[in-house]
Amino acid sequence: MIIQEALNQFNTSGVVRLTKYILIMTFTIEGIDAALLSIRDYKDRVCSTCRSQNSIT
Repeated sequence: MIIQEALNQFNTSGVVRLTKYILIMTFTIEGIDAALLSIRDYKDRVCSTCRSQNSIT
């Protein structure tokens, strides 16, 4: 309702479409970021484990 008034839209179809687009793009970008961070974190854990094992022997 507030978005509809702010955009001067008289029907809700454009507002619903815009809201869906914003939500889909937000979750897509967040998902990509989460995947990249988990890959980086996994690599950091694996490399730190290798370094700690090499320094013990």
